[in-house]
Amino acid sequence: MHSINAILQTIKLSIKNIKSNKMRTFLTTLGIIIGVGSIIAMVTISKSTTDEFKRQVMEDGLGMIEVTINGSVLKSSLSLEEVWEIEQIDNVEGVIPNINSQGTCAWGNTLKDKISIQGKNDFYYTSKPKELVKGRPLTRADIENATYVCVVDQKFQKDVFGGRNPVGQTVILNGKRYLVVGVEKGQPEYEDFPREDHGAATIPYTTALKMSGNSGIQFLMVSPKDYSYTEAVAKEIRTKLLKIFKRSENFKVDTSTNALKEFEKQAADLNMMTAGIASISLLVGGIGIMNMMLVSVTERTKEIGLRKSLGATPIRIQLQFLLESIVLSTMGGITGAIVGNLIAFAYAKLMMNISFYISWPTVLMAFAFSTGIGILFGWAPAKRASRLNPIDALRSE
Repeated sequence: MHSINAILQTIKLSIKNIKSNKMRTFLTTLGIIIGVGSIIAMVTISKSTTDEFKRQVMEDGLGMIEVTINGSVLKSSLSLEEVWEIEQIDNVEGVIPNINSQGTCAWGNTLKDKISIQGKNDFYYTSKPKELVKGRPLTRADIENATYVCVVDQKFQKDVFGGRNPVGQTVILNGKRYLVVGVEKGQPEYEDFPREDHGAATIPYTTALKMSGNSGIQFLMVSPKDYSYTEAVAKEIRTKLLKIFKRSENFKVDTSTNALKEFEKQAADLNMMTAGIASISLLVGGIGIMNMMLVSVTERTKEIGLRKSLGATPIRIQLQFLLESIVLSTMGGITGAIVGNLIAFAYAKLMMNISFYISWPTVLMAFAFSTGIGILFGWAPAKRASRLNPIDALRSE
C-alpha cells in the first residue's frame, strides 16, 4: 500500500513538473503528436475507404460468383435440385439463376420485337435492391408456382406502352400472356450508345424454363454472405460441380476478387510507407523528449540532491524522471490519436461521404508505441538523475 501511494505521489509530482512549462511540453510532444496522428489518420482513412469499396462491390453484385455450365454430351445443365444444393453451401446467401432470351411483345395494336426476356428469381430483387418505380418485384410464390407475371423496365414502358402505367396490364411475350406486376428502373440509354432492344421483361426463371423448353440452368450467380467468404464458397462450388460433371472443362466458376485484392494490396503498401514516414516523426519526438529530460535533470540538480539527502532512493528518483518521460509521450500519443481520428472523420464524412470506422487496434498500437518511446528515450536521463551524488548536486549552481 505504501509503495502504491509512493508511485501515485511520484506521478502527481511528474505531472506538476510537466505543467510548470506548458510551451516546452507542447513543443516536446509535437513530434509524437504528428507521428501518431499521421499513422492513425492514414490507417483509419484506408480502412474506411476499403470497407466502403467492399460494401459497394457487394451492392453492385461484383462480389458475386459467376457459374457457367458448358456441359457435356451426357449432361448439359444443372437441375433445379442441383441449384438448390449449391444454395445450401455454407456461407451462401442465395443464388440467382439467369435465363436470357430475346422475343416479341404484343399489347393492343402494338407489336415489338427485340424484347429482352430475363428469367430470374425473387433473390435477384432482395440481394441488390432494385429501384422499383411502380408495383412489386417477383416473389417466392411466383417462382414456386411458375406464374406468368413479369416486371418490365422503363424502356419497355416507354416503347411498348408509350409511357403509360403498365402495372395490371396483360402483355403477350413469345405467344404467352403475362401480367405486368411492376416497373423497375432500367439501364440508362445514352445518345452515343442507344439500346438496340425495346426494353426488358423479367419473368420467374421457372416460367422461363417452360417457355424455352430447357430442362436445366446453364448460368447462375451465387452471392456469398460476405466478401471474405467468396473464395471459400467458390472452392466448394467447384468441388460440387466436379462431382456432377466429372471434368473441370464442363463448367466455369469465376470470382471478381482480383480488383479488390489489388486495391487492398495498394492500400497496405501505402499504409506501410506512411507508417515508415510517421515513425521518423516518432523518432524525432522521442529524441525531443530525451533532450527535454536531460535539460530537466540539469535544471533540477539541486532538487535531486535535496530529495536524496532527505532519504529518496536512486530508484525513486529514476522512477520520477522515467514517469515524466512516459507521461509526456503518452500525452502526445493520446493527442495524436484524437487528431488522427478527427482528420479521418473529416475526410470520410465531409470529403468522401462514406462510413467512418475507428481502428481500435491501431489506436491501441499507437498508444503502446508512444508509451514505449517514453520508456526508451526517458531511461538514460532518468538513470543519470538517479546516479547524481547528493553532495555534488546540492553544491551545484
